[in-house]
Amino acid sequence: MLLQMNRALSDNYHSKSQIARVITESWMAQNMFCPNCGAESLEQFTNNSELQIKHPQNNFIKNKIRQQLQLLRDKNYLSFSGSGRYIVTKQTFVYDKV
Repeated sequence: MLLQMNRALSDNYHSKSQIARVITESWMAQNMFCPNCGAESLEQFTNNSELQIKHPQNNFIKNKIRQQLQLLRDKNYLSFSGSGRYIVTKQTFVYDKV
């Protein structure tokens, strides 16, 4: 197991959290294994992958989506039905800067 991490991966990033994410994700992909089943590598879970491709330096896509849904809820366009689900309450959306 290699204990050194490749800092060159962080050359295109400025945020310390982004640098940490990029370096550690790379290290994990190269060095981690499953102690339970013995698999030699772990598969990375890709959540919001299409948005992550369009905005690779945004670590907070899920948080931003949640924020926008909450703003729409506060303006009565949506209602929260639990378990991360929303219901449209107004069928017409009028764009205004939020």
